[in-house]
Amino acid sequence: MKRFFFVSVLNSILALASANGENGHSMLHDVGDSIRGMVSGNILAGKIKPLIRKVLHLDRSVIHGALRESVHVEDILFLVCAGWIFVPALNLPYSQLPLSARESLADYYHLLRLFLVHVQQVAKLALLVYFVDIVKIVLTGMGFASFNNAEFPIAFAQVVYLLWGANRMSTIKKYYIRSFISEHPDSFGRMKIINRLADAAIGGITLTVIMGILQVKMGIAMSSLFALGSAGTLAIGLASQGIAKSVINGLLLVSSDRIYEGDYVRFGNGKEGTIVKLGWMETVLRGSDEITVNIPNTDLISTPISNLSRIRYSQVKQVLRFSLKDRAILRNVMESIKEEVQLACPEIVTDGSRPFLATLTNYGPGFVEATVDFHFRIRPVGELYWENRQRVLWAIDAALKRHDVELK
Repeated sequence: MKRFFFVSVLNSILALASANGENGHSMLHDVGDSIRGMVSGNILAGKIKPLIRKVLHLDRSVIHGALRESVHVEDILFLVCAGWIFVPALNLPYSQLPLSARESLADYYHLLRLFLVHVQQVAKLALLVYFVDIVKIVLTGMGFASFNNAEFPIAFAQVVYLLWGANRMSTIKKYYIRSFISEHPDSFGRMKIINRLADAAIGGITLTVIMGILQVKMGIAMSSLFALGSAGTLAIGLASQGIAKSVINGLLLVSSDRIYEGDYVRFGNGKEGTIVKLGWMETVLRGSDEITVNIPNTDLISTPISNLSRIRYSQVKQVLRFSLKDRAILRNVMESIKEEVQLACPEIVTDGSRPFLATLTNYGPGFVEATVDFHFRIRPVGELYWENRQRVLWAIDAALKRHDVELK
């Protein structure tokens, strides 16, 4: 019924086209061809019954003969042993040795175990490839001509082992990066950048090689995967442009050495917090209220950033207002403030490289203003900074009490 409906619609369209002239006929004829293609290219309609008939009338002797010729129990047993028995067989006797013997053989044991672990992984993958071969033999024996392609198992094996090799390369890369970071802790941020770039390179090379394998072995061209028409191409192009811009800005941000994960930063708009994650597309910032904000890297690349975690000095500055009646003793009060702060804060800078001030700065009607400005060898973030700031305030209070002076 559905096929009859489509054919009727198609004939009506073509009749309409012939009535509207040659151009209309040409245009609508293309539409008709498309509909015919849809009708003739059914996915399931008309195919289930032949499939069931093919399975019911299957000549099992052909499949059994092909399996007996190609599949050997010895092969499967060896792969099972290599994949699940070799490593436990090494661990068991080693664990039974005396402690002194295990210590003397530790280097050889770990080296042999590393080798057997890789053999184990390869054997498990080989068993998977073996299973794919068996499935191909069965489907070919059932009469599925599309599976009668000798290149399919080869392409599958190449892709599987290529992905395994890429994973091994990534693991080895991480091992050496972690070893380097353990010896050079200050390089943590830079090594994270290198790790990310190396992952991108490994992934890109792996994907390129896989596409080459599919094209050569299976006849799947990359162009056919992306042939989505002009509208689809335009949409993908625009989306890719935005993604590429974000990724490039992210790389520029992390490679500029401005910020690393774990740094406490302050942006030009006043927003501040701890960098939780530097991603390819965006950066995650956690504020003091524990609220996280996702900021696109395209916005950060042009935003002024102060990395407070890399600043080695901090400042405590206060403006004090006194009554005019106390101006005669304010000189002594200023000196007492300096003395109290020096006693309370051992990290204070007094070598002249930073301001060390407690001085009068302004007169007004009925008051005198003084400014105290001290600098410390303490980062301007964290509990240590706030504890030091509190000590400064307590020291100022102690100096005022010494002279029995109150702030206005």
